[in-house]
Amino acid sequence: MWWGKPSRPSAARLRQLYVEEERSLREIGTQFKVSASTVTRWLEEAGIPRRGAGGRSDAPDADELRCLYV
Repeated sequence: MWWGKPSRPSAARLRQLYVEEERSLREIGTQFKVSASTVTRWLEEAGIPRRGAGGRSDAPDADELRCLYV
């Protein structure tokens, strides 16, 4: 069994997974065999802002709401 340090993705790869593909911390952690808290640290170190609780959002933005309700 291998007990070495897990491979760490580049900042660009983290951004792709977390921001563009909207993967969860748990999903990314599973892919790289680390905890969600490790992924959180990686995001912080890469300067990638965290999403709010609930994460993925299909909610309309301000402009879309304005068009719908004003």
